[in-house]
Amino acid sequence: MISLRERMSLLQKAFGKCVLANDGVNASLRCVNHNCNSRLNHTKLKLVIKLDEELYHCWVCGLKGRKILTLFRKYAPSYFDQAKEIFSYDNITQKQIDIIKEEVKLPKGFLLLASNLDSKHPDVKAVLKYLKTRDITIQDMWYYRLGTTTFGRTRRRVIFPSLNLDGDVNYWVARIIDEGKTYKYCNSKATKKTIIFNEINIDFTKRLTIVEGPFDLVKCDENAVCLLGSDLNEKYSLFRECAKHRTPILLALDADMPIKIQKISKALHMAGCNIKIMPLGKFSDVGEMSKEQFIEQKRLAYNWDPIDQLYQKISGIKNGTIL
Repeated sequence: MISLRERMSLLQKAFGKCVLANDGVNASLRCVNHNCNSRLNHTKLKLVIKLDEELYHCWVCGLKGRKILTLFRKYAPSYFDQAKEIFSYDNITQKQIDIIKEEVKLPKGFLLLASNLDSKHPDVKAVLKYLKTRDITIQDMWYYRLGTTTFGRTRRRVIFPSLNLDGDVNYWVARIIDEGKTYKYCNSKATKKTIIFNEINIDFTKRLTIVEGPFDLVKCDENAVCLLGSDLNEKYSLFRECAKHRTPILLALDADMPIKIQKISKALHMAGCNIKIMPLGKFSDVGEMSKEQFIEQKRLAYNWDPIDQLYQKISGIKNGTIL
């Protein structure tokens, strides 16, 4: 049985420092291509290798392929014979994936809101009233499996569960309904980078709308996902799936993060994804829109071009600044 740890060990011997991602499958190392600009900095580990499927891709120079043996043959020939033993096609079906997955459970006492519309409990009634003020419909409650609890730290909160492709819970987010509280959100303990929020609802072969949070997600029309934050790069499972499928992307992120919008756009563009940017108009985020307003803004989306990042930097320069 070939383990992923054996593959990781050989990569380190052949190519130097190799860092394993939290998902236990993706390893990052210094690009082996001597013409890659990232090699000028020894701390930049831009070559990512998927240990279980043997795919590799450098996010700087674009070096990529489907057989790691190619890397050994060209860049580390002295290790090629060893590599054939643990990276050959025959061994792929025998590999032992030694990943310890984080088990996520819904909060104790979880109640599905769509099944408790007539609840007499004051906290449940308050949560349902709050959702109505956010224009969340019963259909939305069913589709996103929204819930709440009547005790504990998720009491008087809207709970957004996330399901993976197998239909198992891999994350949840809970938003307080009472204004003025210090912490609006509380989350499950799973690592955000390793999960794709409600992956069960996503088709990576079609244009994917990316928004920031779960309340933004509810206002989208179809095939959408939220970041659960404001970052997205090669360390995230969502990014790698988009890169793998070269998914066309519609970015609809909050208006107060123009620099990160450019950074994320550039990274996805380099990964081979076509990017469109949706202007928010008078809104600060998608969550403020109605579903109809989202459709209207979506029609105004424009293609992102690398030159946009330069324009954004120029527009941020204050008068009198010396370049």
